[in-house]
Amino acid sequence: MLPPPKVFGDIPDFLAGLERRPLQRGQVESHNSSGRRPFIYHQTLRRHCFRIQRTHALDTPVEATTRVQNVDNDAKRNLLAALSSVQDNGMYGLEVHQREEILKRIKELEACNPLEAPTEHLDQCQGSWHLLFSTVTILGRRRIKLGLKNIVNIGELTQHIDTVSRHTVNVVNFDILVFGKFKGSLTIEASYEPVSPHRVAIKLEKATLLPAQFQQLFQKNYDMLMDIFNPEGWLDITFVDAQLRVGRDDKGNVFVLEREQS
Repeated sequence: MLPPPKVFGDIPDFLAGLERRPLQRGQVESHNSSGRRPFIYHQTLRRHCFRIQRTHALDTPVEATTRVQNVDNDAKRNLLAALSSVQDNGMYGLEVHQREEILKRIKELEACNPLEAPTEHLDQCQGSWHLLFSTVTILGRRRIKLGLKNIVNIGELTQHIDTVSRHTVNVVNFDILVFGKFKGSLTIEASYEPVSPHRVAIKLEKATLLPAQFQQLFQKNYDMLMDIFNPEGWLDITFVDAQLRVGRDDKGNVFVLEREQS
């Protein structure tokens, strides 16, 4: 008899009592076409996770998040551990092995998304978030032209979502090291509409640079700055619970955000 696999650490309590039954003939034929020995425990875990999603998808946000806590805790801890050494949200680049490890951990967390249809439960996205990691990078020519090498430092990136008005406000904070050190920000406002069970279409409404010195600094390269931070397009919500949210956009970028503590 094969031992149970380690999926995201220890097997959750609700799986501890599952009986590992031998495969029937039909199961062997349907799962063994590749010539590899089938592993029924993995299939049992996947079916059980999906059953949780279907059963609790219509629960209140607090109930849904609480009931799946045991499923995603290990995956979440692994991802947060991988992100602990990331600087500047990864925007100035990462070592190849570090980037691969983070992307692997993100996929593991996405596999435990507690909601099959996140856009039917957008109230789970309500509130303020801050960016932990993004695959958006500002390197080479773009970083030099924007002065992000020795003139401007990127600070915290935050997002506020109002699910009633379907309106978002993204704020990119900067520390400007010229004219005497001062702070500036790029505020981007957008609206969104659900277009599928997991996807929202995003429309840019307006962008504001403050203060006036900051506008002068980026005047020549404003379009380049907006190319980096403009959210217009679509976004797939691939994971959301009471603490973390993961999204993938139409430009191939991945974002991990953490909910602000109230």
